Amino acid sequence: MFPSVDPEKCEDKGECVSTCPYEVFELGIRTAEEISELSFIGRIEARAHGNRMARTSHIDMCHVCGDCVIVCSEKAIRLLPR
Repeated sequence: MFPSVDPEKCEDKGECVSTCPYEVFELGIRTAEEISELSFIGRIEARAHGNRMARTSHIDMCHVCGDCVIVCSEKAIRLLPR
């Protein structure tokens, strides 16, 4: 399994970054392509949060502890099968 961040829901709060003991996540700026794939409401929300979102930058480090899923107040992270 691996963590997946839903770009429609992520609001750049960084709870996953500060909680993950394996440094799987980082906050970053959305690309133009990522922004264009969002719904209208998603684009408005993304802009309100500076077009930043959490990314799984070191997914190979994930130990599937699930802490990220628990702490994400926006419910933007799911554990998916590989």
